[in-house]
Amino acid sequence: MGLSKTLYQYYLQCPKLFWLKLNRKAQKDIFTPNKSLDSIMENGILVGELACGLYPNGTRISFEDSSFFQIAEMTQKLIKEQTKYIYEATFIYDDIVVMVDILEVLENGSVVINEVKSSTKKSKLSDDKKAKEKYLTDIALQYCVIQNLGYNIARANLIRINANYERYGELELEKLFVIDDVTQEIIDLQTITTQNLQEAKSFLHTQKSEPQTTIGLHCFTPYECEAKEYCFYKVLEIPRQDTIFNIVGDQSFTKKKMFELYKQNLLKLDDIKDTSCFKDKQRLQIQSFQAKSRVVKKDEIKDFLQKLTYPIYHLDFETFSPVVPLWDNTKPNMKIPFQYSLHIEYENGDTEHKEFLPQTFCDPRLELIEQLIKDIPQNACVLAYHMSFEKDVLKSLAETFPQYAEHLLNIIANLKDLESPFKERHFYDYKQGGSHSIKVIQPILAPHIENGYKDLAKQGGIANGGDAMLAFPAMESMDKDSIHKTRQSLLAYCKLDTLAMVEVLRGLRKLVV
Repeated sequence: MGLSKTLYQYYLQCPKLFWLKLNRKAQKDIFTPNKSLDSIMENGILVGELACGLYPNGTRISFEDSSFFQIAEMTQKLIKEQTKYIYEATFIYDDIVVMVDILEVLENGSVVINEVKSSTKKSKLSDDKKAKEKYLTDIALQYCVIQNLGYNIARANLIRINANYERYGELELEKLFVIDDVTQEIIDLQTITTQNLQEAKSFLHTQKSEPQTTIGLHCFTPYECEAKEYCFYKVLEIPRQDTIFNIVGDQSFTKKKMFELYKQNLLKLDDIKDTSCFKDKQRLQIQSFQAKSRVVKKDEIKDFLQKLTYPIYHLDFETFSPVVPLWDNTKPNMKIPFQYSLHIEYENGDTEHKEFLPQTFCDPRLELIEQLIKDIPQNACVLAYHMSFEKDVLKSLAETFPQYAEHLLNIIANLKDLESPFKERHFYDYKQGGSHSIKVIQPILAPHIENGYKDLAKQGGIANGGDAMLAFPAMESMDKDSIHKTRQSLLAYCKLDTLAMVEVLRGLRKLVV
């Protein structure tokens, strides 16, 4: 088999990725598992099936025990029979295979391409134009193949999720989805699509050995490359810590500038002699690494600590973001808090732990709020790590459940951010590698619990927020034993997060004694 839509997209991103996917796909040391991409694919399947409801009573092409050629023949037959809607319509031209999510066959024999994506349509026109570019190349390939087979294409539509849709009662598909006519944009892409296809097919037949492609911005767009770890750290042997790619980026120091340094053979932090072009935080990071030192600004740390009052409520939420709203008063990709851990630290050094997690998969928000306002009194000193996340969650809950808004907004008003002294570089250790994540800070300031996260991972449990985000909705289809095991794993992980906050805060105090 030759080219598919997926392989074509790989080629557009990077010919080397295209070659690796064709020739080294089975080698596990080349491709890094990407759970977020897996989640995107699962969402795509779910959204694609839902979108069929906009074009009901269609015929779905079955892949079971069929080759692509048989499926393509079946598609041709259905079109000749004027089947109005065909799901997963398949076409082959010049050894290129494309599948259309929903093909509409008009009475005059013309067809309409409907491509369904699980992403949301951006409200700002300029943002949306950039966001949909990666989808247009996909549709342009379908258009090219179908047109070359002699079909008249009446329209090409891009179907996405309406970010502003809020669910009340039954799911309303006509409000959930937004259909954009992108026909003219697709027609405008046909010349470059034909050229890209010729180049891809030539590359496919002539490139016998692994290409020596230079790393660059394409490694990160439209998605972070699954082979990035291989190219960066195995082929080029770029060190994981002592590298310009770990310099903290901002609006003035983008990935583009990092690659400009790379092209100047400035790969390691030790290679940088002149730091005048960097901002203060970046300069501090580079100089700290070169000197293998740490920075402790005691006065600034003391100022932060003095703003905290006992008891201190260390709070951490876990959320998930279903692309399709599951319950009333929810929107696509809305952060739904399903769990929290709370370590209460008293002035005498004692701690008390409280937590919340539903027994089963359900809308957890109301029960979570009622437990939270019992556990955290008004005017309490609440500490979060990267508090903008907790603040957004609390604000959303207050808007959705106004009967609890006063208490929730009071918690927001009293939130403090443990990330602040690290983000502002009041403390910086060269071992941080530019990061101020608590997963990086904790082994430095609280090494006595360092094995906690590692032990969770070794036991096959949940060891990061991404795993937690996927675990809760997965409980919906689990048996009782699996639910119990997953709950215990979720509780252990979230508890460790707030324990790490307690111990990191203690580590900060020791620095200024």
